[in-house]
Amino acid sequence: MGGGERSSGGAGVDDVRYQRQIVLREVGYEGQARIAASVARVPVEGLAGEVAALYARRAGFGAVVDAPGEAPRAPDWVASPAAAEIVSGSLAALAAFAGAVLGGAEGGAR
Repeated sequence: MGGGERSSGGAGVDDVRYQRQIVLREVGYEGQARIAASVARVPVEGLAGEVAALYARRAGFGAVVDAPGEAPRAPDWVASPAAAEIVSGSLAALAAFAGAVLGGAEGGAR
């Protein structure tokens, strides 16, 4: 095995690239394998969509597809419109991540 993969990790998950997620008790190797086998359904329009798609890809999703609709709204205390778009995209990617890891309806589908 090369490139940082561990045979004991399971499902061919690259433990170096996704170490920050694998070390989380709630994710581990099993959760990272679920992410890799999942499709992130996030809105991909505008800055929020770009952020959501980028974060989902970097989290290791097998695919990222457009989910029509709007990204979650940033909290009112985020004053800058650009920052609000980034927060909205981050929240959309986080919902997909949680859906894949926890098996919920939000975001990740297999």
